[in-house]
Parts: sequence; structure tokens; C-alpha cells
Amino acid sequence: MNTATRRFFCLLISICLIVAPLTGRVALAQTLSQETSEELDVLAPLIEPVAEQASAGIAGEAQSFRAVITDNNAIASVILFHRFAGDPEYSSTEMLRVGAQDTFKATVITTVGDRRDIEYYVEAVDIAGNRAVLGFPFDPLRLTLAEPVPVAVTVDDSGNRQRILWGVAGLVLLALVIGAVGSDDSTDATPETGDPLVIEITESQ
Repeated sequence: MNTATRRFFCLLISICLIVAPLTGRVALAQTLSQETSEELDVLAPLIEPVAEQASAGIAGEAQSFRAVITDNNAIASVILFHRFAGDPEYSSTEMLRVGAQDTFKATVITTVGDRRDIEYYVEAVDIAGNRAVLGFPFDPLRLTLAEPVPVAVTVDDSGNRQRILWGVAGLVLLALVIGAVGSDDSTDATPETGDPLVIEITESQ
């Protein structure tokens, strides 16, 4: 093999050694870019209030809060933040999925006599960390409370009335018996006899 041929093969081998790593790196970069684009999630969950969500409730009853939450990937957590009007801080309650639906639910306990509005908002976070809220801490949603309606209680006093009637009938019967006995005693009694009363009348001279 002459010198020119040797130089040609050396140049060809050098080119292959240079090009091969570059080709591998490009292929690897394309693969990583494709995987990254497939896993990248920048869409936040979508929160919608359910149609049957009440805007008012009764003080002393457990108040139910629902929301429909969907996401292009998966939901990591749903939290209900709530407070009674006038309270400085919000309390948090986890909202749980209702069955296999996209509906999430949480309840808040109330007390009789406390008619303050419940201020609340909902926060949902997906597994990629994207966050969405329904309502805001500075502008919350509201649920008003009303006093429970008094329930009329009907008392069955038929037993008392019956006892009273029997008592009155007994008194009337007793009075009749006493009257009958008294009349018999007066009929059988013998009048007392005594000396006749003599009145003398004299004329004056």
C-alpha cells in the first residue's frame, strides 16, 4: 500500500471517529427532547362548581361543598379552605372524590345560633405541581346560614280528657247517690211530739 492510499484510509477512519459520536449525541438529544415534551405538563386543573351547590344552609347542620375538577394528567390534592365571617384565618379540609366521578366533596360542621356566613375557596393541584383555585382568599365564595325553622309539636291529650270525663261522671254519680240517701232519711223520720201550747187571753176590768 502506497503512501497516498495509507493517508486516505487514515483520513476516512478519522472522519468516522469524529462523525459517529456526533450522530449518537444528536439521536440522544432528539430522544430526550421527545420524552421531555411528552412528560412536560403546564396545564392547571379545571375547577367548576356543581349545579346543586347550595348558596344557603341551616345553622346547626353539616354543610356540604362540592366541585367538579378535571385535569389532563392526574389530580394530586383538592383542599377546601373555609372560615366563618369575621375569623382571621382559614381552616383547611381535604376534599375527597365522590365515587369514580370527577366530583370532590367536603363538609363543614356548624352550630345552632351561629348564623355567620361561611367564606371559602377551593384549591386543586395536579401531580405536575400546577395549581388552580375557585375563589380567592381575599375574595372568597360565600354560603349564608339561617336559623332552623321551629317544628310544631302536637301533644295527644286524649288520655287526659278521658280521665277527666270519667272523674266528672264519678262525681255526678256520687252526688246522685248522696241525694237519694238523704231523701230516704227525711221520709222515714218521725216528728217529735210535746205538750200543747196554751195561750190565755184575759180582759182588763
